[in-house]
Amino acid sequence: MESSEEKTKFYHFCPIKTYSHPESKFFIQKNGTEFCLSRNRNSSDLNEIFRLGKEIFRRISLLQKNGSFEDFLSTYDMDIQLFREMAIYLHQSKKIVLIGDISGERIENPDWYEMNHAEIINICWNVATSTDWLSDNDFSSLYYSCLLGCALIEVDRTLLNLMMGEGAVESSISAANLLSNAMSIDSNNKSFELSRKNFALSGAIGRLNADPRQKEKSFVFDCWKKWKLDTSRYQSKASFARDMLEKCEHLTSQKKIEDWCRVWERNTSV
Repeated sequence: MESSEEKTKFYHFCPIKTYSHPESKFFIQKNGTEFCLSRNRNSSDLNEIFRLGKEIFRRISLLQKNGSFEDFLSTYDMDIQLFREMAIYLHQSKKIVLIGDISGERIENPDWYEMNHAEIINICWNVATSTDWLSDNDFSSLYYSCLLGCALIEVDRTLLNLMMGEGAVESSISAANLLSNAMSIDSNNKSFELSRKNFALSGAIGRLNADPRQKEKSFVFDCWKKWKLDTSRYQSKASFARDMLEKCEHLTSQKKIEDWCRVWERNTSV
């Protein structure tokens, strides 16, 4: 969870130690050791996300010619709060409507401080691309910087998800889409912006549809709705989650299912 009081941190790799040397080929952690998965360290998944992070860091370095990476993060922490406040304003003034990614239902009372940075940035991006906001050079520069910072955070989240064996597809797509949107701003070409956006979205949809865990998550959500209509089915979230694990082939985390239940409860509460 990211709150307005927290500073951005990287838990699974150190961007400076990883990308400061042009010949580096592996993620390096803060203590100087190499980040490795339990399986082959040359995993194609790990190599792909490494190259993605390298391009993100390269662009951040170009922004910070006269400043440090720490300076960039300090600015990012302030800017992301501005975007969070912008999203809150847009929602409260009914200029945007939020829809649950699994339920497809309207979210009336979102917990803005439970949302990760990528969710906040994407809410504002959808508004920015349907208005003339990006024509303002100051705003587009601010947004470009935030997109890059958020994309690098998603790279860090992907490393965690690779270790956990769940969610790496979604977080890697998120990182790629954030970089793609930053590139569209940098190109200053509207047609490129729209084509990159459409390409990224179509690719994300295709990959997510191919992920059996997404289908099982939808199944779990349907079961959860039935449970809410007949609470005698299960005594607790834990018992519900254990039953779902028995019925699903690809889901492995009881805690993750319980977390989904909490999110669904929050989003459907009045």
